[in-house]
Amino acid sequence: MPTVADVARRAGVSTATVSRALNSPAVVAAPTLARVTAAIEALGYVPNTAARRLAGGATGALGLLLPGLAGPWFSELLAGVEATARAAGRSLLVSAIDPEGPPAADLAPADPAFVDGTIILPHAVTGAAVDRLARQGRPVVLVERTHPVLPTVSFDPATGIREAIRHLALDHGAREIACLAGPSEAEASVRREMRWAAELLALDLVPRRELLIHGTWSEASGMEMALALLAAGRRFDAILTASDETAIGALAGLAQAGRRVPEDVPVIGFDDIPPAAWTRPALTTVAAPA
Repeated sequence: MPTVADVARRAGVSTATVSRALNSPAVVAAPTLARVTAAIEALGYVPNTAARRLAGGATGALGLLLPGLAGPWFSELLAGVEATARAAGRSLLVSAIDPEGPPAADLAPADPAFVDGTIILPHAVTGAAVDRLARQGRPVVLVERTHPVLPTVSFDPATGIREAIRHLALDHGAREIACLAGPSEAEASVRREMRWAAELLALDLVPRRELLIHGTWSEASGMEMALALLAAGRRFDAILTASDETAIGALAGLAQAGRRVPEDVPVIGFDDIPPAAWTRPALTTVAAPA
């Protein structure tokens, strides 16, 4: 097997230059980089990734930490991250962490020895763990979760919630619109419920506190929340949910209670996951491409 020394001799450079060309090509002069690249191709040299990790070099991998793999939205997001990483010549190391379980012991997708950078979804790791990762010096990007230092990728729900509320109020004549939200600590859900309240006020409608219910993002939780609304005797004539999975559960709960959708209670979801097209009736939803 050819070695770094073989590549260096063929390219007429030092082994240190070959190392820089592999780990930090931007700092190597273009003619030198071209000679090193040609030597690598001619010899069929394959970098020893383990050795590069020990030396603190690039791993060629990215990490993804997310709270479980269940659910269409997480699956779509994972597919998008993997496809983009592959297109950039990177491999992907994934860890699905149960937010309800014990603290994760295996955080390899966030360990600089294994990855060059990490993407973290909400609730995958605690705030303290995120702070430690921020101090490690490798790039970390958060999804739908803000931080004083780290960059965040999030979805602005303003336009979608506005269209949803106006559809319910203006097209269906709804005046008492309930909001089935996600966990109260989830920033994505908080943004959506804040827009629910703002858009109702913009139409001179009242965002009634008793019509805002928090649960999880699951179908089971959506069903429970819809049945809880009915059991409490709360007056409502439409439902907006913070996720499609919640909405699908709400459809089941309303059907169980003998309420027709949309004749008795129109329902709108959020995310536009593929199963939304296969519910009966098909779910009206806001597209938020994962």
